[in-house]
Amino acid sequence: MDKEWRETMKKEPLGRLVLYVTDHTLRGACLCGKCIDAQDNPQDHQPDGGVDLTFFRVKETNGADADKFKALVLEATPQLLDGAEHSYIEIGATDGGIGQDFALRLIGLGHQLGLWQALTPSTLFGDKLPADTLMKMAGMGLVTLKVGEPCHS
Repeated sequence: MDKEWRETMKKEPLGRLVLYVTDHTLRGACLCGKCIDAQDNPQDHQPDGGVDLTFFRVKETNGADADKFKALVLEATPQLLDGAEHSYIEIGATDGGIGQDFALRLIGLGHQLGLWQALTPSTLFGDKLPADTLMKMAGMGLVTLKVGEPCHS
């Protein structure tokens, strides 16, 4: 990433959160089949482990720290820790649109660090529904985070 961009991002709480998530996640290729930059055989371009968020897998990397991540979330987007369920679409529209890709990576990292649970069509319905139905449900916003209890400190 461009050094000037990184320096600009460090100046704001949301920018620091974006940098942390970007630096501490590995994202697989998109599996939706609609992305213009889609790779051939995207299922072969997923990180080992991590969490399946329907569109792609996200894996924690580079020694992400749960306490540091939580502090950044509390500083930038404390509403995510209010105990309510929050969709990647809602998160992606935060503060002028940080984007759905980032929102999914944020959900995946927080899940792996134990800050919340990532809920997807697959976690809710397992293999009871066809893959295309699960993808459609995800596209309508059914990839969310849910904190068991509100986290305020």
